[in-house]
Amino acid sequence: MLLALTGHSLQVSALAFSPDGTVLASGGWDKTVRLWNAENGVPIAMLEGHASFVETVTFSPDGKVIASAGDDGVIHLWDSSTHQEQSRLEGHASRIWCATFAADGTLISVSDDKTARLWDPAARKETSQIALGWLPAAVAASPDGKTFAVAGLELTVYDRATGARRMDLRGHHTEKGRFHVPPRKVTTVAFAPDGLTVVSGGDDGTVRIWDASTGVERRRLQTGEVNAVRFSLDGSRIVAGCVDGRIRVWTAATAEECFDWPCHVGGVASLAFAPDGKSLVSGGYDEAVRVWNVASGAPSACLDAGGEVYSLAYSPNGKTVAAGLSSGDTTVYDASSGQKLAQLQGQQVSIDGVAFSPDGGTLAARHGVDSAALWDVQARKLIRDFELTVGQVQCLTFSPDGKALVIGGYGERPIALWDIGEGKVRAQFGRPDEVAAAVAFACDGAVVVAASDGSVCFFDASKGTELANHAPTKWGVECLAVSCDDSVIAAGTSDGVIALIETASGTPIRAWNPGAGWVGAIAFSPDGRTFASGHADGTVLLWPVGASAKAVTPPKALWARLASEKADDADEAAWALVAMGDEAVPFIRERLEKGDEKPEVIAQRITELDSDDLDTRERAEEALKRIGPEAEPAMRKAIGANPSVELRGRIEQILALGQSRIQRGTSALRRRRTIHVLERIRTERAKATLEWFANDAPSEREREITRAALKRLAR
Repeated sequence: MLLALTGHSLQVSALAFSPDGTVLASGGWDKTVRLWNAENGVPIAMLEGHASFVETVTFSPDGKVIASAGDDGVIHLWDSSTHQEQSRLEGHASRIWCATFAADGTLISVSDDKTARLWDPAARKETSQIALGWLPAAVAASPDGKTFAVAGLELTVYDRATGARRMDLRGHHTEKGRFHVPPRKVTTVAFAPDGLTVVSGGDDGTVRIWDASTGVERRRLQTGEVNAVRFSLDGSRIVAGCVDGRIRVWTAATAEECFDWPCHVGGVASLAFAPDGKSLVSGGYDEAVRVWNVASGAPSACLDAGGEVYSLAYSPNGKTVAAGLSSGDTTVYDASSGQKLAQLQGQQVSIDGVAFSPDGGTLAARHGVDSAALWDVQARKLIRDFELTVGQVQCLTFSPDGKALVIGGYGERPIALWDIGEGKVRAQFGRPDEVAAAVAFACDGAVVVAASDGSVCFFDASKGTELANHAPTKWGVECLAVSCDDSVIAAGTSDGVIALIETASGTPIRAWNPGAGWVGAIAFSPDGRTFASGHADGTVLLWPVGASAKAVTPPKALWARLASEKADDADEAAWALVAMGDEAVPFIRERLEKGDEKPEVIAQRITELDSDDLDTRERAEEALKRIGPEAEPAMRKAIGANPSVELRGRIEQILALGQSRIQRGTSALRRRRTIHVLERIRTERAKATLEWFANDAPSEREREITRAALKRLAR
């Protein structure tokens, strides 16, 4: 997915590109029309004036006028350059489902009042009206503008000049003896670019191709219920979007099927990227594991799982895939051939989580109502079955070093950290009586991130203390994943919202609702630049992680924004530096070598902590917090000099904050973000700068983070 456009507060029901392709217009149930830059997704304008839902939006052929209409029965005409409302066309007595411009600028609309109306937008008046006598759903104008087709309970082509029926395209409706089958709705219609062919689709499960001059049905394609059908721009292909989630493509000349891209029926519950990032597996409630080519988005295999698939995991070497099933079994497949290698039998309780150890030798899975199991992958045998201290297992994952397993479930303390070697609980934490629906390790294993009811919560893995939390919506967080470079967390909610959260600060970067329903699964690609989301409507969507650079910005300005307390602003600056590539590295190195604060400034701030003036003390404290780890050596030296009780207490408070893996100081936060920028640039010069910083960073924690980045780059 190239862009995620957020702004509408309710369902988006209409979309249209301007003739030159530079502007995208959207209409929604929030009663607004919104205009977007089609290249970078930047909002241009919001057009307000509708009294109810917007159902249709369209541009005039010259792109100067935007027409929108909907449940208020009024057509609103907008100037596309000034974004001002020009006029309103009133006449329809009920909801307007669809409106379209003919080539000469005439506007055609169809409504629940069972009429089609033609309008002269320039004169702002209705020019003719056609009584349909039936409920329409869609309208399409022929390229030459002489005819138009209306779809709904019938499918009819009208002469635009006279309003007379030119032909009825019959076929979507069947008849048996004296008894009529209940009316089938024709939901969509389109003309070929050359005007010689009409294509239609409906809820009778067919796409039909018609001769536009005679009305003769040329071909009938069995598809399942169809929501939308279109010709490609060159007229060579026909594309249909089906209710079952499939996207089907045929050649227009021969009706030979080119693609049939199925989605899951009933929702996607699990996702996993292959270690090389070239393939993605998805599983859901249709008892299928589907394998997708990430580059093309096309399916490459469909495996019969034999049960609903609640969890998936690739082995670290990419050779096998494990699927946790509703039956309680875990199936292991050969990733290249799809051959079933093993069926690891559980205890007839759904497998809500499977995970491979970092070395790939061990597979962890839920084993019963209150137990989990470790399997030897090579020998296909049970190593250990241990009882849990949390309620029903929802999720589990290995620590980066493979020595611990974090398990999420129900209970007073719903998250348990298990020591694998000793087979016992190392720590137990979490919000009392909440559900941990998903868990992951961040900050190189020092932080546990959990989807805990309505929030994404950060916990210190050793102490169990909560470090930060973010609630994307008021609804439950269903799934989350940490990017492979440890910089970003993606979370999905039960009301369909996707949120990106910065790992370093625990604060949100951005959130949006793609309108595909409940988010059941999320997974990052190995390079950390893409993530996939699986939804209730059966679709799998791919999204870019980084913000697109919107303008050329001097590096000095980007460096300043990199310290922003607003994660979205800092994220945009970080990706702009990444886009500069190797050219940005010398500038970054120079700033890191220089440091953010001079030693004499830090010393002055420490002295001011003991000031008689309260305001001075508080300003100094905030300044030292902002400086972060760079001030730690000087503060520890001050403690060793036997300071006053007041000064010691304030310094110890600041140092305690510095131990948190969730960074608050803006200077330290900028360095943390800079490490991720260098890792993403990936050049030899960037690696050399990371190697230098691994030894010369101001704090041991930053040196650890840098060494972890170097290890990832060495893989």
